[in-house]
Amino acid sequence: MNKDIKYFGIDISHLVFDVTDSEGNYYQFKNKL
Repeated sequence: MNKDIKYFGIDISHLVFDVTDSEGNYYQFKNKL
């Protein structure tokens, strides 16, 4: 596997969006209008 490539999973909802990367890191951000 190429170590220079990262994969991200993204889940977007009304209040927040969640991001998980291929290394298992998890981030959550608030949606602002």
